[in-house]
Amino acid sequence: MQSEAFIRIAAPLGVGIVMVGLWEIGFRLAAVPVYLFPKPSDIVASFMQHGPALLRALLVTLRITLQAFAAAVLLGTLIAFMFVQSRA
Repeated sequence: MQSEAFIRIAAPLGVGIVMVGLWEIGFRLAAVPVYLFPKPSDIVASFMQHGPALLRALLVTLRITLQAFAAAVLLGTLIAFMFVQSRA
């Protein structure tokens, strides 16, 4: 039973690690420009260098997204209520 749980977790994790490794190796060999498609190591380096600013931007984006979602739910509910109450 434990080996099934281990395989269920380890298999996707292993595939993900292999895919990221192939991405890194392939893009190093192909010399793809960073601005076009960054390697995983470039992404990690960027997070290390600009982490606090990226976190602040993430929080602002999440706040705006949640506010817009709440407004859409409220507006959608009001419109649905008006449709239900209309006599057609």
